[in-house]
Amino acid sequence: MEQLAIESGHLTPKLLNEELKNLKREDATIYVNHFKPVFAQTLLKELREFKRAKKAIALTDGAFISL
Repeated sequence: MEQLAIESGHLTPKLLNEELKNLKREDATIYVNHFKPVFAQTLLKELREFKRAKKAIALTDGAFISL
């Protein structure tokens, strides 16, 4: 799956974790989108196992983020 994700410009939880290591802080909320809804719970479980993605939130279609 990892190679397919790379080739298609997507991230797996592992690849996202590698990208998050570039953050200077560890308390950022991570919003994930563009995933198959059937995998939402598995995706969040895997993400939350990583130190920098403890605050991972899966966005649904039509969701808005207020900043």
